[in-house]
Amino acid sequence: MPEGRYSELLLLGASEQGSYQATVRFVYQDETSDELTLGLSDWCQLPRFGEAIAYEFIQRRGATGAMERITCRIYFQTLPLRPEAVLTRIVLPDRDTMHLFALTLRQAESEETP
Repeated sequence: MPEGRYSELLLLGASEQGSYQATVRFVYQDETSDELTLGLSDWCQLPRFGEAIAYEFIQRRGATGAMERITCRIYFQTLPLRPEAVLTRIVLPDRDTMHLFALTLRQAESEETP
């Protein structure tokens, strides 16, 4: 990831076999770090951790390959960052049941911006 000043980490994700929380660590140029909890709800349950529903579909393929009529979702979640500090690294959770599909960093607004 490019080093820079960012205000938020935005992500798309979901958990399976239950809803889970895990730690994300943000490392800054001054060698400080912040640990925040990322919560991702089970993809076939309603959001539990303040996520927004990014995409919803009315069926899935089960373990046997059969079509199952169950509503499942991919969620949109955000984590706040320290916009005054230069972010150099993100350490994501290592949990098999949490799935991240896309990550985006929102740049911090410049102090010169009116």
